[in-house]
Amino acid sequence: MTILDSASVRSRLNTKTLGRKIVSVEVTSSTMEDSQREAAAGAEEGLVIVAEEQRGGHGRMGRPWRSPPGNLYLSVVFRPSEWELRRLGMAACLAVAEAIQDAAPLSPALKWPNDVLINKRKVAGLIIEVAWRGQQLDHAVLGIGINVALNPDDYAEISGVATSVNREAGMVVSREDLLLRLLERLDTRYDALKSGQSPLHEWSARLDTLGRWVKVTDAGEPIEGQAIEVDENGGLVLALADGSLRVVTAGQIGTD
Repeated sequence: MTILDSASVRSRLNTKTLGRKIVSVEVTSSTMEDSQREAAAGAEEGLVIVAEEQRGGHGRMGRPWRSPPGNLYLSVVFRPSEWELRRLGMAACLAVAEAIQDAAPLSPALKWPNDVLINKRKVAGLIIEVAWRGQQLDHAVLGIGINVALNPDDYAEISGVATSVNREAGMVVSREDLLLRLLERLDTRYDALKSGQSPLHEWSARLDTLGRWVKVTDAGEPIEGQAIEVDENGGLVLALADGSLRVVTAGQIGTD
């Protein structure tokens, strides 16, 4: 196994907040769990934990995330305001897409709410988990998984719906370079958030979901409609068959 050189990334990193401390581990259950534990113990904003392999990696709604070696699995600790938190997912999705585009001749799109696609197939996913102290937001942990060298054909459950950066680029992309670009892009996006700049319009412009007839499945009944726009907090506005509008804020989405 070739271990990602996080020290090299840290030495070249040019950021304001992210990556002052980067913890790199070979194997863990989940970088999200590790980061939540560190954040609860008082870790500073911008802590990054990177793993070569996760044994219990998961995405939104607890779905497992295939996490074999050769890809990028990381979590980042944030201490945002509530306004920033509502837009952090938008900013992070854009940062992932931009970092991939910086590192390889690719043009990723986004799928609501937080997937990154290349040629209609999932190449990356994001998750945000938050912790409160009473009524006060304490911290948020952003988890990112990017398929870099993954061969989806090795896994029947994702073959045909997932892809990887190397496969789409037709070349081997350096994980160190991709991580460096990702942290710098994410730092820039977060700094803009802290200055009150919303990424809504840029995020919306990259959404592959808009204009499509979709089915959104959450804990309740599936909702079907045409995805016409997103609201200021990232909710997906659906035009239903009866002419009414419905805003959904979470769920698994399928398109026509």
